[in-house]
Amino acid sequence: MEKNTHDSVQAEYWDKVSSKISNVEMTSLAIKEINDFFVFADLREGMQILEIGAGAGRFTLPLLRMGFKVTATEVSAKSLEELYTSATKENLLDKLILKETTFKEPIFNEEFDLVICGNVIHHFNHLQKKQIMSNIVLALKSGGKIVIFEPNAYHPLYLPWYLFIELSGKNKGIWEVEKGIFKSTLSGIKKILLVNELKDIEIKMHTLIPLRLCKIFYPFVKINEVLENIPIINSFSAFIWVKARKI
Repeated sequence: MEKNTHDSVQAEYWDKVSSKISNVEMTSLAIKEINDFFVFADLREGMQILEIGAGAGRFTLPLLRMGFKVTATEVSAKSLEELYTSATKENLLDKLILKETTFKEPIFNEEFDLVICGNVIHHFNHLQKKQIMSNIVLALKSGGKIVIFEPNAYHPLYLPWYLFIELSGKNKGIWEVEKGIFKSTLSGIKKILLVNELKDIEIKMHTLIPLRLCKIFYPFVKINEVLENIPIINSFSAFIWVKARKI
């Protein structure tokens, strides 16, 4: 990749933090969130799964443990190395295929029952997002589904949080790779799905109070469950879950 392009900036940052992310201990709340997302995804036995932006395996490893075959893709080579190492330790490599790609070119054709995009669409080059998503949808079989887990641009804590950790020096470079969050909206996600002629779109607005705070004060978990179901208020949720079907 050429220096200073959108993709090289993304790859260099995630290469830098891949080991740290891989060694983050999963809390019980994080595990519950993943399991709830899998329920939303409507996993079925025998599904062939394609994961976009697999990172160090936050979704990949649980899927492999459940017995699914997963093709995990990434722009970051070091993230794939971390995922390979983790899968090796758990003897899960027989179910895993790794692929380094930006999806700017089509590489799969109607091979998968489910595509998972977990916290990745906002990292795409905004000018090329339509083509990238078209190439991803091409990978789905007819009747297959895409399920999306994305940050919500309207959540009030994102801007101060990312500015703080960038300007404080706690995580230099994070602003450049995460600033796409502020274009990550429900209407934008729906538009790109409709452009690709996906149908049966289902939406869930997920969590208003961040898991970090819920861990400190557990009753926030129950408060979240209430707030998620209140119109207007839930439009400020931290995350947007969306799934849709390919005709």
